[in-house]
Amino acid sequence: MRLIKIFLLTGFMIAIFLSGDKNILKKSSNKEYMDCFKRLDSLLLYDPNLANIEIQNLYNTKKNKSDNLSRLAYVNFYKMIADKQNSKFDSIPYLYERILLYIDKIEDKYLEARVNNFMGDYYLELGDFTKSIEYFFNAKNYFEKYDTTFSYLGALYNNLGKYYFVINDLEEAEFFFKKSFTLKKKH
Repeated sequence: MRLIKIFLLTGFMIAIFLSGDKNILKKSSNKEYMDCFKRLDSLLLYDPNLANIEIQNLYNTKKNKSDNLSRLAYVNFYKMIADKQNSKFDSIPYLYERILLYIDKIEDKYLEARVNNFMGDYYLELGDFTKSIEYFFNAKNYFEKYDTTFSYLGALYNNLGKYYFVINDLEEAEFFFKKSFTLKKKH
């Protein structure tokens, strides 16, 4: 019975976060790109084919050098998400390494935390639990301090719940699912 409850709670939490506020991007010198990235957050959930087209268009866009590294970091991040959705798992480590190079130069801790959350989920799906929890906790350290909207922190808690569920630690899974649900209800 408890196992069924956890499965139902997981499904419910995923549904909540799929319908949640994706308007989190904090700041950028280029509002046009930030608006585009907000749109990609939504498209990746609801129209992956159109998201892939927009990601490719962003790759091909030539802009000034000062904005180039930030744009490339985010474009590679969204490409990584799209590739995972399209079961192109081989490209993810390569894209991850490229993103890290850009993040080091632009010092975007927010993007780094989002990438860590993504990689935690990626490695969870691959069954590499050691890497998965390491990435999740790196993201957790950032989001607990700086995610003022609690949208990504809630999604991260949901991923941690999923992680603990998969490794069969049902008490921890329930703890993080409840934290995720509580945050979503408040915001």
